Amino acid sequence: MERAEQFTTGNGKIRPFELRRDIDGLGDLARVSFDDDLARSGRSLNEEIHSIKRAIPLIIALSWVSEYFRHVIGGFVWEDRGRIVGSVLVQQGNDKTRWYISTIATHPEYRRQGIARQLTIRAMEYAREHGAEICALDVRSDNTPAYKLYRSLGFVHYDSSIALKLEDLPSVQAPQTNGYTLSPITFGDWQVRYNLAVRDTPPEVQDFLPISETEYRVSTGQRWIMPLIQRLQRRDAHRWVAERDGQPVGCMRLTARRAQSAHNLQLTIDPAHRADVAELLLTLALETLLDYPRQNVLISTRAAYTDLLAVLKQYGFVEFETMHHLGAKLNHLTEVRNA
Repeated sequence: MERAEQFTTGNGKIRPFELRRDIDGLGDLARVSFDDDLARSGRSLNEEIHSIKRAIPLIIALSWVSEYFRHVIGGFVWEDRGRIVGSVLVQQGNDKTRWYISTIATHPEYRRQGIARQLTIRAMEYAREHGAEICALDVRSDNTPAYKLYRSLGFVHYDSSIALKLEDLPSVQAPQTNGYTLSPITFGDWQVRYNLAVRDTPPEVQDFLPISETEYRVSTGQRWIMPLIQRLQRRDAHRWVAERDGQPVGCMRLTARRAQSAHNLQLTIDPAHRADVAELLLTLALETLLDYPRQNVLISTRAAYTDLLAVLKQYGFVEFETMHHLGAKLNHLTEVRNA
């Protein structure tokens, strides 16, 4: 990210994000920009920042030898008199043609000056310069100005999901397995997760963004490095698969934190088995969390999956926000910049 640019919109200038130099400034900006979001979810921004800081030396070292880690936390900031007042992060996926944009923020005192637009365009340009064919991002359903901005830049609304949280762990009893078996899997068992994601993702979503095998594939280096990064960040990853007649029909990933913040749960299930398997995997996750600090458990699922939503709410999960998922194909960027 060598190029820094000066724009006439807003005060200050845009420059590349530097992880070690800018992480505290990014945290300060996030506190004023996303305070309500953090409060709703129960996540701790301080712990999120500290967890990144603990992994910075390793990430920087790996960036010298790995293209993936070179782009794992990159982006741009808008700086005015030494103060970060705008930000965007952009990250390469395992599939080098797919990049992800996040943490688009503008300090309240600097809004309505075109800063978010310029930062987002620059992130899209940077991704395309490094081989991206598509960029994806998420936006809250009630953030109408941001939604309109991204749509004006060519982003397509291709999916939506509901975020839920569990504030108190209930007493659980594992239901009858009814012919299903549960087994632990590892980070390297990516084929299971890939095949289930293909079955779990609706055709209308895949029409715009097909499930990519490359996105799920795990290299030998990643098998060793990712667990180390998780330990540095005080996170434990638990993965289980549910099978029926020897065939995987659902999987669970639980990211449990030993430091103060929220736990994260992900379920990927064949639609034909969703209701039964969801309860089996969910109770297993909740039992596992008894060994961890009591803090919110977060999960996200498609709004159309009413059977899964019903199971989650049965165990005490409550909805707290709806997210829209947008993607842009990058063959139109010249027109966007000149618009």
